[in-house]
Amino acid sequence: MHNDALNTFLTVAHCGGFHAAAEQLHITQAAVSARIRSLESQLDVSLFERGPGGSQLSEAGKYLLPYAEQMQTTWQQVSRDLKERFTDHIALRLGAQLSIWEQRLIDWVIWIETEHGKLPMTLDFDYHRDMNQAVLNRLVDVAISHQPGKDNSLISFPLQPEKLVLLARRACHFNDPDLPRFIDFDFGEDYHREVNAVLPDSQRLHVFSGNSAMGLRYIMANGGMSYYPLRLAQQYLESEQLHPVKDAPDIALPCYLTYHRDNPHKGLIEEMIQAYFQR
Repeated sequence: MHNDALNTFLTVAHCGGFHAAAEQLHITQAAVSARIRSLESQLDVSLFERGPGGSQLSEAGKYLLPYAEQMQTTWQQVSRDLKERFTDHIALRLGAQLSIWEQRLIDWVIWIETEHGKLPMTLDFDYHRDMNQAVLNRLVDVAISHQPGKDNSLISFPLQPEKLVLLARRACHFNDPDLPRFIDFDFGEDYHREVNAVLPDSQRLHVFSGNSAMGLRYIMANGGMSYYPLRLAQQYLESEQLHPVKDAPDIALPCYLTYHRDNPHKGLIEEMIQAYFQR
């Protein structure tokens, strides 16, 4: 099955029409139709139901869709791995499970560029994606996550736990009866277990998914308190726009850097981990 035909099928399915797919692919609508007809001929089924409102997937098209998406992902992974294994091309994809680790990732990238030169790199933060699974599926090369990879093909290097401090928009004591409302985050099971031991559910207000920057902006604009790494709020602490809640217990999140033991750049990755994170 030709890759162009499969990609065209996916584009039509996602765009909802042949005309929109042609615009996105920068080809003519006739070319889109020809590719779909060729694919339908190979499979001996109709993949779309054409109508005045656009093109909808037929039952056969709906059945093909997840397989086509997986085939496309596999092809992209194989193409990339072939280039990396059998050429001198190096392009690292780095990911972070939580937004509080974006700065760690950026600092590491800057160090890599200083020590190893300008390597092509992609940085990815996606709370909703299991970053260890992304490493396993070779969607990223290295990921920082709050739990180690469980698959035997993954290597997880423990980093220093992330210390979180309770910070508030106004000065206060942890035993005050009128503590500011608590802005909660979805930072994983360890975070929730630690917070549950410190604060009751009744004191919580909003959950800002894994986006700590969004929660910090909310607190600065509307008040409240939350747990943050000090390094993320340092400028607000120095200007006294934020205050550590006096006598509040700190909490710590485990932190792991995970990569595939069969990664073609495993040697370089391990060298960079040892040199940077064990300084």
